[in-house]
Amino acid sequence: MQKEGEVSSLDGMTRPAAVAGLFYPAGAGLLRETVRRLLAEAEDLHLQDVRALIVPHAGYAYSGPVAASAYRQVQGRKISRVIILAPSHYGHFRGVAVVPGGSFVTPLGRVPIDPLARALAESPPFFPERPVPVQLPSWAKTTPFERGLSQGLPHMWEHSIEVQLPFLQEAIGTFTLVPALFGEVDAREAARVLARFLDNTTLVVASSDLSHYLPHEEAVLVDRQCIGAIRQLDVDGVREADACGRLPMATVVYLAREFGWEPRILDYRTSGDTSGDYEAVVGYVAVAFCASEKISQVSMTCHETEAGNRGEGGEATAGSHLKDAKTEEAKPWDLSPEEREILLKLAREAIWSAVTGNPPPRVEVWRLPERLRQPAACFVTLKRGGQLRGCIGTLIPREPLYEAVIRRAESAALADHRFPPVRPEELGDLEVEISVLGPSRPIRGATPEEILSQIQPGRHGVILRVAGQHATFLPQVWEHFPDKEEFLAKLAQKAGLPQDAWLWPEAELEVYEAEVISEGGA
Repeated sequence: MQKEGEVSSLDGMTRPAAVAGLFYPAGAGLLRETVRRLLAEAEDLHLQDVRALIVPHAGYAYSGPVAASAYRQVQGRKISRVIILAPSHYGHFRGVAVVPGGSFVTPLGRVPIDPLARALAESPPFFPERPVPVQLPSWAKTTPFERGLSQGLPHMWEHSIEVQLPFLQEAIGTFTLVPALFGEVDAREAARVLARFLDNTTLVVASSDLSHYLPHEEAVLVDRQCIGAIRQLDVDGVREADACGRLPMATVVYLAREFGWEPRILDYRTSGDTSGDYEAVVGYVAVAFCASEKISQVSMTCHETEAGNRGEGGEATAGSHLKDAKTEEAKPWDLSPEEREILLKLAREAIWSAVTGNPPPRVEVWRLPERLRQPAACFVTLKRGGQLRGCIGTLIPREPLYEAVIRRAESAALADHRFPPVRPEELGDLEVEISVLGPSRPIRGATPEEILSQIQPGRHGVILRVAGQHATFLPQVWEHFPDKEEFLAKLAQKAGLPQDAWLWPEAELEVYEAEVISEGGA
């Protein structure tokens, strides 16, 4: 029962510092001096396009140097929003608790919560913070808010987000915050939802320490397994690691696999290295995830429409529109029948392996045609009985085409958030379609007519980006929306925007072509 004077949510409130004077200095002057010194002592590796970090969250006397090695890589960079994924040490719940509005305060000042937090909080498994069972930490009585606020709010007592803020305030200056506290949750599902909210000025921070209270030599061996899994983007290895933030870290690894982010191990130490006590230590690692080129984030699921009895996806097979387009201009790939058959076979094998729990298909890469080893972006669409059963893709050509097809096929079978995972008994009924994408190009115009004149139905897939939201329709979707204005209105709707958002001055549109490979097709 809520007591008099308590609140049921931090939404719209200012959350005061809970661990100032415990995990880091309480005075603004000393705190600023401490953080600046740690950042100055860390090496700047001049990494390009850092998209995510893994950072420890212990007291600065223990993990401060390791944390600084991460934040040094983004110091002075243009970052407007930071999403912190952190484990709940004191609250017990399922899902990911988000404070939708208000601000967090440290001795260095106020950090406002980004409006995106409210939208994220309405997207399961994320939810708006609410009272949950909380075991108060031993230091609770030293906080400035022990009385008058709910003891059941997990964010109120959590240090794993708060300790990141002073480093961020010094390293990047002004930014908005999305605070996300992890209970028990499917990291894959969290990543799929989170991916829809990322853009080029958003930094994701996974807050985690590694092993706890082992002798130094044993801790190093245990932590080495976790670090190896991060380096290999081994989601299962990270998810099973001896680390309090294993689920936030696994979520970032999922994102890295999907978007082609490359992990860079920056530093590893134990508390023994900073305190001199090696009998029972805690492990700390800093990792940066970098995009090798500019990423333009898009929705990872494809052609999602209100197509009624044609299936929720509003999908279409390669039809006459695409064949007509081919006579007009060559496809970006023009794959041979042999190359198409190889890709379909790899997709089929990947789906079977993923659904039945077997290892992914072994590929004799040296036997593959040269073009299948070149980087490419693709989507894999699954249908059953003519209805959409899953569709996942990427617009960024970061991996060889054969590997992109394998990964997207696995994801389409198991990780399309609109559908339950494919079951073994469905395998015989699935139809597989692969869309191999060519390069995209922007379209610009001062009037709607100028914009529409550059889009060709049946030939062009379209990407829309506006107000931090993004989505794409593959060229096949023209079969359901042959009118250009209706097509773009539905695309804006898919991105969670008003139907006229494609006309907004800040809207960005790009078009691309795709070669569609379907079973039984040409």
